[in-house]
Amino acid sequence: MIASIAKTVVVVIVLIQACMVGCHGKDDKVRYDGFQVWRLKCRNLNCDLPTITKHQQVDVFLNLPWSYDVFVSPGVQDNFRVVLESFNVSHTVIQYDVQRMIDKQWNISQSRPNSLGRLKFNEYHSLHEIERWMRKVTRDNKDIVQLVDIGKSYEGRRLRALKIGTASTSGKPGIWIQAGVHAREWISHASALYLANQLITNYVIDPLVTELLSRFDWYILPVLNPDGYVYTWTKDRLWRKTRSINAGTDCVGVDGNRNYGYKWGGAGSIDDPCDNEYRGPFPNSEPEIYSVVNFLTRSSTTFKAFLDLHSYSQLWLYPWCYTEEQTPLVDHEKQDYLARLAVETIEGVHGMHYTAGSYGSTMYVSPGASPDWAYGELGITYSYTVELRDQGKYGFLLPESEILPTSEELYAAVRTMGKYLLHEQS
Repeated sequence: MIASIAKTVVVVIVLIQACMVGCHGKDDKVRYDGFQVWRLKCRNLNCDLPTITKHQQVDVFLNLPWSYDVFVSPGVQDNFRVVLESFNVSHTVIQYDVQRMIDKQWNISQSRPNSLGRLKFNEYHSLHEIERWMRKVTRDNKDIVQLVDIGKSYEGRRLRALKIGTASTSGKPGIWIQAGVHAREWISHASALYLANQLITNYVIDPLVTELLSRFDWYILPVLNPDGYVYTWTKDRLWRKTRSINAGTDCVGVDGNRNYGYKWGGAGSIDDPCDNEYRGPFPNSEPEIYSVVNFLTRSSTTFKAFLDLHSYSQLWLYPWCYTEEQTPLVDHEKQDYLARLAVETIEGVHGMHYTAGSYGSTMYVSPGASPDWAYGELGITYSYTVELRDQGKYGFLLPESEILPTSEELYAAVRTMGKYLLHEQS
């Protein structure tokens, strides 16, 4: 099905001469006044959009076979339009003023009183509010919740996961769910929090959840990249990477989802520190990634599933990421079956369509991505990247009205996944 869809990819166009990634406003925040998101489409089969945009000072954010969205600065729009026409490429504007969308989101979040340890799961929350809630929910549910420190970020912030499950003397298999390695993908953080809350509040009430917490330990890390997440709240809403300093350059940060050790640095990886997909100077160079790798590797728990939450594009992806080739057939069939079960469940909630497939062939080749490490190094067959809503109308700036339905879809899919794993265990 995917091969028959018109070829497209997601990219960001940046005007180098004026503002590399937007301009700074009076409050020293990066602004994107007049920036637009265009969706490009080839009018002929021989069109190579990555090559065309590569020579237009572009920074690739995301590749998809059916959607090629570009973030265009106001100063380059006229010239870029001419370039596209010369290559017989059409475009549609899908976001007319990115800064206006950012301002609307920011004004809503700033107008609220402090949450005092209580979260509304249809709102975005700061790191301080998230951590306060995690401490409170742990205190209030000591029988099934523990707060686990797995390490620290580059800037010294703690990486904290919620361990949710009933006590056991024999040890239980685990399920690991992480979110927010890419800082600007706020819906991933929000959905992870909703998921944790549903597991906690539905214990005893929902027989299936009760069994899931009795049979598995659920580890949920809602903010894998806290430095980047804070930066999206204080400086640049569209920041993606970590905040580590790169030697020999002013360009900051590493793409955490290119930094895992399995097949790190392979074909398709990027060694330019100024690129949004920079792989880092060496495998697990980022304290955040090292902390996850160290914790899971040293854990006595046998993990049965690994989910890494992202946005956007509505995909449920499994290994391999570093190549378009499939995993061994026996594992591929299991991975694909559960992925399709998950997206069918999602569609049954609000009618939203997600696509299931292998990462490298459905999306693009990404050496050093988390599912490959979880599957290739730890042997977790059910290792997935989940790209949440939407498909580009709002992109990384998904409004709060979309949080609850997105989270409900994810929870339903994870619940289905848990039920499947229970059956497989029995």
